[in-house]
Amino acid sequence: MNYTLTTEVRVDGLYYIFNFGSAGSAAVRAADHRSGQSMLAAAQDQLASTGGIGDGDKGDIIVSGGVWTVKPEILGTGGGGPVTWTSVTGKPTFATVATSGLYSDLTGLPSLFDGSYAALTGKPSTFTPSAHSHAISDTTGLQTALDGKQAAGSCAAASHTHAIGDTTGLQTALDGKAATAHTQAASTITDFASAARAQTEAELVAGANVTITPSGTGATRQLTIAATGGSGGANLDGYTQMVPAAGLFIANSANATALGTQAQVANRTVIAPFVPAYATTIDQLGISISTLLAASNCKVVIYASDANGRPTTILRETANIDCTTTGTKFAAITSLALTAGATYWLGVRSSSTQTLRTIPAGGLPALTYSNAATPSAAQTLILTETFANAAANWTYASSQHSTVLMPLVLMRVA
Repeated sequence: MNYTLTTEVRVDGLYYIFNFGSAGSAAVRAADHRSGQSMLAAAQDQLASTGGIGDGDKGDIIVSGGVWTVKPEILGTGGGGPVTWTSVTGKPTFATVATSGLYSDLTGLPSLFDGSYAALTGKPSTFTPSAHSHAISDTTGLQTALDGKQAAGSCAAASHTHAIGDTTGLQTALDGKAATAHTQAASTITDFASAARAQTEAELVAGANVTITPSGTGATRQLTIAATGGSGGANLDGYTQMVPAAGLFIANSANATALGTQAQVANRTVIAPFVPAYATTIDQLGISISTLLAASNCKVVIYASDANGRPTTILRETANIDCTTTGTKFAAITSLALTAGATYWLGVRSSSTQTLRTIPAGGLPALTYSNAATPSAAQTLILTETFANAAANWTYASSQHSTVLMPLVLMRVA
């Protein structure tokens, strides 16, 4: 059996192949193998030290009787020498490369950068300036503008005061003004007289039995005030002599001290005039029941009067006053201020025929007289109206005059 040992050595860019062969038994081959390894190592050392083997020195390592010679075979076509490009097989075909000509002669050229900023792409639209500073002189006109400003520390405080003398002409202007609090003669006020007269006329209002008559024009204009039915605080027809203390009672009787009685008529209202001599405020109205009657009630009413002294607007009406028992009974009303000298009409409305205490014929002034052979005085006005209904404003008629006695009406001073 043959045995071959091969090794490859590269020296100075050249490859060398050494072959060592052996034949014989296994023991011989093993011994030869060891010897061949030693010889190949020696050949490699020699090759390395001599720097190469000349062209034409090629062959095999032959072992025969322990004598061996080395002939290297150099890789490459023809055996020995460097490998040439032409000896390489399986090479690709390469396109011919131009070695002369202009760049502009080439086709498919890419666009070249022309060096301008506009030709750049992907650049930011704005640039954040770096922190820097400038001298005043770098800004045109800045020093001139600063020179026209107030020096720091010499400005007035936001809140400050000035003396009058600091403002030109202020004292002269103030000298021509009047003090806030001052007096002035009426003669120095234009149209003072006419304005005062107009204000007086606007505030004066005619009342019951009081008339206001203007006359003249301009400086000669006058107001004539006339009143009927009494004067000042004197007793007007004897109705009130004074203003009693709160809680006391006054009545619609002029001077009666002895009272009478009279049965009432269902659904009838009886009223008579009352003129207070003093301003008085009242808060309760009452009647006196002499004979009770089951399921009977009364109401007390007060009317204002018109310019002729006749009853007109309803001012107050009480709630029902129970007449199923006897005695003097009251009902509260919203406080009513009575004007001195004004004519009011006090009355009683009845639901049935209960008997009330009344003012005798001489206790009230006569409203009218009859023209009978023996004249009789009419001291009251009467009206038929449904008791259950609220009292309406009074509409005067001459047929309402009556000699029916007037029930006593008491008024509590508030």
